[in-house]
Amino acid sequence: MIKRVLTFVVVAPLVVASLLSPWTSFALGQIFVGAGLYEYGALVETAIGAQSTGSRLAMIVLGLSISAAVFVSGSPATAAPCVLLSLLALVVLQMWAFVPAVAESASLRSRRLSELVFHVFGLVYVALPLSVPPLLHYTHPQGGGVLLLAMVASWNVDNGGLFVGKAPLPWTKTRLAPTLSPQKSIEGAVGGAVLCGLTVWGAAALAASGAVDVFPLLSHGECALFTATMSAAVVVGDLAESFVKRCLGVKDSSHAFPGHGGVLDKLDGLVLSLPAAF
Repeated sequence: MIKRVLTFVVVAPLVVASLLSPWTSFALGQIFVGAGLYEYGALVETAIGAQSTGSRLAMIVLGLSISAAVFVSGSPATAAPCVLLSLLALVVLQMWAFVPAVAESASLRSRRLSELVFHVFGLVYVALPLSVPPLLHYTHPQGGGVLLLAMVASWNVDNGGLFVGKAPLPWTKTRLAPTLSPQKSIEGAVGGAVLCGLTVWGAAALAASGAVDVFPLLSHGECALFTATMSAAVVVGDLAESFVKRCLGVKDSSHAFPGHGGVLDKLDGLVLSLPAAF
């Protein structure tokens, strides 16, 4: 727990400072996309026994290109051609690498096809959702505040779930999805939603009082909707990452953040919550 707190104290100010403008948010998104795809690619290579990191590098470059295209265009819709071209380019590169494997063993062909599928999925799963941060600046007059609130609320869903999940309760906790994530419980999900709600209503109260003008003014209904959306998105995103890790046969994506796990472990909720906030 001490490592978790210290990591948060170091990383949180850097994240908050990066939300001040579309350019800094874009830089934050590029870091998220690059680090997330690098870690994801390493997991794929370990799981399927790939021998070269060339495909991973291509995936990272194309993922950063997708993020840059969304930023420059100002909307996912107008960036759609670049996104489709990036996905197509990755498929072509992977198929080009697959050609020599046709004459090789069946196991090598299987690895190449698995690599292709996982890398295309990586662009959709990591690059597209994490390209959202600068778009909130374009679509909302207080985009930085919305982005900050979405990120803090999302991470507090995890924090609340962790606290309740580890707390001794007078009854046996009900597992949320025992096959995917045995440690997740319904009680933890409720605890995460409660802390998320406190975060959202607290930010709305600060905005209403005029003490802080960063956060948007939200009605009670909007606070409830935002809380429900963020809570559901984070839980589903967490379970989705657990499913991916199960498919790849790993427990933690890495140990990049002491006490928190890897990059993907910290981004799993944001993968769905950021697009939902947008």
